[in-house]
Amino acid sequence: MRKIGGLFVVIFLFVCNNYYGQTKQDSISSFQKVNKWAVVKLTIAYMEDLKGWPAKRAKKNQELETYTKLKEDYDSYLENVDLDKVSSLLLKGWKKTRGNVFENYKKELVDSSSTANSFDKIYFVPAKASENKRREAIKEIKAQYTSFLPNTIEKEKEILKVEEVIYDEKSPTITNTNKEKSSLLNTIVYLVLVISLLLILFLIIKLKKVFKKLEVLEKEDKKRIKGVQVDHNTESKFNANIELLNSRIQSLEKQNQELLNDLNVTKNNLEINRNEKPVEDKKSLTRNLNVTKRQQTLTKLIYFPSPFDTDRFATEDVSESQVSFSLYVAEIDVNTNQGAISLIETADLSRALNSPNTFLEPVCNYENAYSSSAREIKVIAEGEVVLEGDDWVVKSKIRIKFI
Repeated sequence: MRKIGGLFVVIFLFVCNNYYGQTKQDSISSFQKVNKWAVVKLTIAYMEDLKGWPAKRAKKNQELETYTKLKEDYDSYLENVDLDKVSSLLLKGWKKTRGNVFENYKKELVDSSSTANSFDKIYFVPAKASENKRREAIKEIKAQYTSFLPNTIEKEKEILKVEEVIYDEKSPTITNTNKEKSSLLNTIVYLVLVISLLLILFLIIKLKKVFKKLEVLEKEDKKRIKGVQVDHNTESKFNANIELLNSRIQSLEKQNQELLNDLNVTKNNLEINRNEKPVEDKKSLTRNLNVTKRQQTLTKLIYFPSPFDTDRFATEDVSESQVSFSLYVAEIDVNTNQGAISLIETADLSRALNSPNTFLEPVCNYENAYSSSAREIKVIAEGEVVLEGDDWVVKSKIRIKFI
């Protein structure tokens, strides 16, 4: 009986471990099949959640063409999704959406270091848009994710079959032809489990009573210790007050002596002044100081990502706060819409160092030759930028040096 019970426990633990380990692996595999498509699906939903889209917001044919292309290619599930291709496509009319929406979804669902996600909670929520299409898209994503998960009912059946086969091989008394003995064994196992649970409950009740008694004793000990501490604290406070009063008395005596010394010095000075002749004060020369008021110039800081063309940034890419993909900062005169522009040396420059032709060369002049081994960029001189129409145009390029 003991051997059979021990064998049952070993088999149960082994099968459960394999089952739950495989289930976790299946969840990760299913997530990785869907996550890239989910990024594009949620970006399309954001476009559709914009107020009045696409009838009122399609001011440019380029915006509508890009949306239509994404809708046709990625509205239904596609396993192999090239996110770089989608990112390049969004540059046509949807640059701001690419940076503020597409990149954030990609960062959470693809670039995140977490090993698995069931799409139960997508933390990033785009601003300035409703969530109707977003909720529908999440439902479709969850359904696609669930479709890749294996059938758990079939797995449970396989586990039961494995247990029956192992019992048939290890114990000659348990066979498919002898069902009565098998049912009797099951009944005994259930009875043992019930008795074990009752014993555990009994022990828990006993332990609770013991703990209550210990708590009462602990409270009584604390009261005794507190009474002793109160007496000790009262005596120590009294001694401290006496010491404080003594120190104050000594301080007052010292101040009194200093005042007496000052009084004596003052008396001596008065006697000396009486014997001396009064001297007329010379008239001070007056000067007229003309203070010119300087008109303060109102300025603001704006941040740019990569330029979209030579010497040019798009106005829709501008932000008034630094974000993760900001590479340039400009201090702009509010009245003239022009000012100085510089590269943000503390930003993440890995993209710029890997692709200088795209991120640096359109708006920067190199002080030294570019090297693939460079790890930092030093700004030698700032450039000038001005708003012309819908674009920010760089009038003089930034001088940089590779380190």
